[in-house]
Amino acid sequence: MTAHRVALGLMAAALAAGADNSVAGLIASVRNGIASHQQDAKLAGAVAKIKLDERLDRRAVEELESEGAGPATTAELERLREASESKPEPRTPLPFANPPAPTAAEIKATLAGARAYSESYARSLPDFVCQEVVHRLEGGSLHGPWTPKDKLTVQVRYAKGSEDYKLILVNDRAAGGELWSQDGAVSEGEFGSLMAATLSEDADAELAWDHWTRLRGRRVQVYRFHIPPGRSIYQLEFGLTESGGRNRRASAVAGQRGLLYIDPETHAVMRLMREAVDLPEKFPVATAGTTLDYDYAEIGGERYLLPLRATVRMSVEKFHTRNEIEFLDYRKFSSDAVITFGDPAAPVKHLP
Repeated sequence: MTAHRVALGLMAAALAAGADNSVAGLIASVRNGIASHQQDAKLAGAVAKIKLDERLDRRAVEELESEGAGPATTAELERLREASESKPEPRTPLPFANPPAPTAAEIKATLAGARAYSESYARSLPDFVCQEVVHRLEGGSLHGPWTPKDKLTVQVRYAKGSEDYKLILVNDRAAGGELWSQDGAVSEGEFGSLMAATLSEDADAELAWDHWTRLRGRRVQVYRFHIPPGRSIYQLEFGLTESGGRNRRASAVAGQRGLLYIDPETHAVMRLMREAVDLPEKFPVATAGTTLDYDYAEIGGERYLLPLRATVRMSVEKFHTRNEIEFLDYRKFSSDAVITFGDPAAPVKHLP
């Protein structure tokens, strides 16, 4: 056995042991894996074997991703975070830089800038099309294990500030009709309307400072928000197949609470996380939430902030769904353009 293989074996063993199953031990082990250039899949496999006895903070996942944890490892860290939500706080402080909270004046300026940014965001985007790939999963609990349901490929057209979604493929086979014709959980509104609705004057969200973090290498400010149902436009719909095969949709407007990740230099919203609250008592959906990440990408040689990926979660009684969404192949759109999505497109290159 080569020395390299011995090193990888020792790393996997250390991760499996979990360094006493503490968060500090997990962070140290993942950092060692990153420093030794361990393959993402191998590091993720080792992380998957860990059972924490402390609560893994969301910030730890964000910081480790910024330090170089790959997508598979980050996904496993997120799974650990969800599974450890009921655990006690870590015994030792997180080993990350902790800048002082901004002053009240700085917070006011950042939030005012973010509101202005969100109001002009939709108008700043060019007309474009992109491919949205949705992997829908089902599970018996909020934390899985998850079973693949299907894969939807959707053409998204953004023109004159409006979003249009057209179902193109189901499990890589040609399909047609509206996205909302599919049973189960589907979502729309990722291209500006979600950001604008959260920060609009009509929503009048209650906003409060939460913490600093790094998101994909950028230092960002995180704010908590809450919008009651009376000021919310968070509409939930779920397809239900009743006895006799008749399909109907259950619909309700929910309040929302969550987190906004704001770049203090540009005032751009880099991540938006929301959870449904104050749902109607007899509405079948018990929990629902969305995590939407934005990043920079090119359209026609220009750089724009655009949706990168999203996760949409929904629970109906003991039935749970999880949609993992990727946004790919951004291109300029014109009325005479011919757009085809018969073959998987190469992912757009997201710029630093």
